[in-house]
Amino acid sequence: MKKLKINQSKLTNYEYLSKRDIKVKNCRNALLYTNLIFSNRKREQGLFIAHLSQPSNGYYVLLASLLETLKMGDFEYHLSVSKLGDEYKTSGLKYLYRVEASPFPCLSYRLGTIDLEKCFILDPERNLLFINYQLKNAPIEVKFELDPLMAFREINKLSFANNRAKSFSQKSNSGYALNMYDDFPSLYFFSDDGLKYKENGHWVRGFEYPLDNFEAEYEDLFAPGRLSFTLKPKEEFTLVIGLEELKSKDIRTEFNRAKRSLAV
Repeated sequence: MKKLKINQSKLTNYEYLSKRDIKVKNCRNALLYTNLIFSNRKREQGLFIAHLSQPSNGYYVLLASLLETLKMGDFEYHLSVSKLGDEYKTSGLKYLYRVEASPFPCLSYRLGTIDLEKCFILDPERNLLFINYQLKNAPIEVKFELDPLMAFREINKLSFANNRAKSFSQKSNSGYALNMYDDFPSLYFFSDDGLKYKENGHWVRGFEYPLDNFEAEYEDLFAPGRLSFTLKPKEEFTLVIGLEELKSKDIRTEFNRAKRSLAV
C-alpha cells in the first residue's frame, strides 16, 4: 500500500477523505476495500469481502461496515461516518487527529480525555480481518459497542430488506458466527477474551453510494445485533472477523504474525 500523508487541515473534510480509497487484497482473494474514513461510497466497498464458490463463484461483500459507539461514564461518542439518505452522520470526524494507510490502515482519535488508536490488518494468508483497538489513554474504563452492518451479496449488486436474514448463533470457540442466508458460509466474529453479544436483528435502510453513478444508489444493510467489550486505560482488544476460526490462545500470536509480515 502506498504511503499516504494527510494534511491536518483535511482531517475534518468528509468529501476529501471519503474519495481516497484503501484497497488491500491477500493471497486468498479476500479484500478490505473502503476509504480513509471507512465510509463506503461505492457498492463494491466493504470491510470484509471474500471470494466464494457458493452461492456462485465470485466476490461477495459480507461485512459492509461497523457502527461504533464509545461510552465512558455519562459520555457517549459515535465514531462511524456514513450517509443515510439525505442525512450525513459525520460526528466521528471531529475526533480524528491522524490517518495512516501504510503499512496497514490506522485511525487515531481524541475524544475528550480518551486517546484511541484503531488498526485494520487483513491477514496475508487467511480469510481473516483483525481490528485492533488500543486505548492509549483514558481516566476510567471505556465500553465499546459495535453494530456490524451485513450485506451478504455479490460485489456488484445491492441488498434490500427481506425476511430471510438471520442473526448470530453462539459458537463454542471464542465468539459468534453469522450464517445470514442458508446458501452462504458462516462469518465468524471472535476475540481472545471479553467479547459479548446481544441480539437485536433489524435492517438499517437507505445507505447511499454517491460515487457509483451520476445518480446515487441506495442499499439496506442488516444489523444482526450488538457486539461489546470494555477496555481499561493502556489496554488493547483485537476483534477477528473471517471465514475461519482461531483458538483463543492463538489469536494474539496470529495477529502479531500478520502485523509483522505487513510491516516488512
